[in-house]
Amino acid sequence: MAAAADLAAMNTIDNPADRPDPNLWADPEMRQAVTARDIGRVYRLLQRRGISQQRIGALVGQSQPEVSAIMRGRRVLAYDVLARISDGLGVPRELMGLAGRPGHEPVGDP
Repeated sequence: MAAAADLAAMNTIDNPADRPDPNLWADPEMRQAVTARDIGRVYRLLQRRGISQQRIGALVGQSQPEVSAIMRGRRVLAYDVLARISDGLGVPRELMGLAGRPGHEPVGDP
């Protein structure tokens, strides 16, 4: 049986053009959810904008059932998972209170 990391790696979208519109992170409701690290709310807001649970999962390296569980209230607390979600969705890490990625310049307020 494949390890969880292997499954997550198989279930990803690597093309930045497939990520949500970067302007989305400036929306007050989304920005509040992101800065609070309320990933369930972030996912619900994305879904409200037409992004499926499968696509969210592919962007962040999670299965659709994992995305669904988070949307229903399962909390995301692990730093590495928060960083993977931030990177996969194209959320500036600084908005989530995470350290920047090595080799990447910090992003100012949108």
